[in-house]
Amino acid sequence: VSHHKKYPREYFALYAEACFANFGDRVQRWITINEPLQTAINGYGIGIFAPGGCQGETARCYLAAHHQILAHAAAVDVYRRKFKVRFSSYMNCLEVLIWGV
Repeated sequence: VSHHKKYPREYFALYAEACFANFGDRVQRWITINEPLQTAINGYGIGIFAPGGCQGETARCYLAAHHQILAHAAAVDVYRRKFKVRFSSYMNCLEVLIWGV
């Protein structure tokens, strides 16, 4: 029994790999994460979207965004290493995370 804890990005990479393997011959444009800003701010910050965060907990927004970026990077890595030669697709995150300081 392995006690290795998988991180969300690793699970997302496995999911992305299954999608590439099963649908890569039919998909020209991949979107790894749809509107990550909405999830980070409205889900983990303001709380009007799931999972319903709390106002004033700014760190949760940044952590959510951080993990979404890592998951996107993991999916891109899997695609480049295992599928780019076989398929000529385009991959992107639908929305760029822009944080004002």
